[in-house]
Amino acid sequence: TPAPKVVAKIEQGICSNSDSLELSSNIMGASGGFWTTFGDGSFDPDSIVLSGSDTINYFIGQQEIDSGAVELTLTTTGNGACNAEQYNLMIPVIPAPLANAGPDQNLCLDQIYVFLNGSISGGSTAGQWTTLGSGSFLPNDSALNAIYVPGISYTVAGAISLILTSTNNGSCISNSDTMNLIWTYNPTTMAGNDTSVCENSGGIQLSGIIGGGSSNGLWSTTGDGSFLPNDSTLNAIYYPGVTDNSTGNVSLVLTALGGCEHSSDTLEILINNTPVAAFNSIVSCDTL
Repeated sequence: TPAPKVVAKIEQGICSNSDSLELSSNIMGASGGFWTTFGDGSFDPDSIVLSGSDTINYFIGQQEIDSGAVELTLTTTGNGACNAEQYNLMIPVIPAPLANAGPDQNLCLDQIYVFLNGSISGGSTAGQWTTLGSGSFLPNDSALNAIYVPGISYTVAGAISLILTSTNNGSCISNSDTMNLIWTYNPTTMAGNDTSVCENSGGIQLSGIIGGGSSNGLWSTTGDGSFLPNDSTLNAIYYPGVTDNSTGNVSLVLTALGGCEHSSDTLEILINNTPVAAFNSIVSCDTL
């Protein structure tokens, strides 16, 4: 009796983000066979090959994804007087592509060019940009570090989303990532009018104002004074330090936080010396 022969094949490796792997077999001299795995995947509908050319699906497990390979064996059944034959398959697990469009960006309304820095890793190195609105990509939409020129209507509307999708994925499913672009008004900062105080006047009441595209600010000093309750309170009280009093002046800078661009304003404080009261007495005596 001729010995059974078995051949199994796959069209290509399996990707770590694919649903399943299609297994094809060709069994001769035996009525069927069954698949076994050395990993943690599963067969659909089951591992039994009912005829010589059955095709079944294999779902890859996490252990196999981590190890980078799937090892399967097809064993013949219904061999008659012959011993069973086996065919081993070592299938590489292809890393899934991973798209990274980059962090969301806050932009000023007068900013018409958006510099992109996307990346594609894993099973691909190529990608394509798309926009949910109007606009164009320079030099083209397949340059990961392209420049995006938005349509005027979207800069006025305030927000738009860009999507980077992997291409040249082979057997893998494409992967996408979204970046949000948010246009805001330029921040405005007012530290207050320049003023003069006496060195013995104690604390100086501040009244900073942050407007436009921000509402938070941070005080800083060129001297050695302190802000109470803290330097992020717009109406804080500033207490001059020893150096402030000795030099006779200090600059306080209020900087907007969280805006689309840097904005600051400076308050100049002149510190006058404490007045000192003094007098001279002249005593004149008449001598008899």
